[in-house]
Amino acid sequence: MNLAADLQNDSNWQQVYTEEREVVYDAAGGYTALPAFEIPFTFEGQIIAIRALSKNAKFTWNFAGKISQRIQLGGGATPLPVATQFEQNLRINRSTLLVLSKLTTEYELLFEPFYWIKHINLTIWEYIGTAEEVTNEALVRIEGKIDDIAAYGT
Repeated sequence: MNLAADLQNDSNWQQVYTEEREVVYDAAGGYTALPAFEIPFTFEGQIIAIRALSKNAKFTWNFAGKISQRIQLGGGATPLPVATQFEQNLRINRSTLLVLSKLTTEYELLFEPFYWIKHINLTIWEYIGTAEEVTNEALVRIEGKIDDIAAYGT
C-alpha cells in the first residue's frame, strides 16, 4: 500500500504532544533512568512525525530510545491485553516520519528512552491532511494494460 499525502503543507500537521524530562541526581551523584513516555491519549492518523531532542547527548549517540505503536486486542467487558504492533528506535536530535499500519481505528504510542539518556524533549505531530491510497489506481491501470494485451490480435 502506498499513500499520497501533502507532507510539505504546514496546515496539514498538528502538534499533539510535547513533554520534556530530565533525570534528578541524588546526593551520591547517581540517578534513576527516565521512565517511559506513555502518551495519555490514542491516535487515529496513520502518519506521524516524532522528534526526540536531548541537550546533553554525546555526538557518538545515534538513538534516543524506542517508539512503539500499541493496539488494544479484543474489546467488550474483558478486553485482551495491549499488543505491540510496531516498534522502532528513534534517532536522537532528528525528526522521524512514521507511516503506521492501519489495522485498527486507533492506537497508542509509547516512547521508552534508553537508560543513558539524561534529558529528552519529545514532540509528536499528527498528519491531519488527506492521504489517499494509490495502490488501487495502479491496479486499475495494470488491469487495463492486461486487457489491452489480451485483446491484441483478436
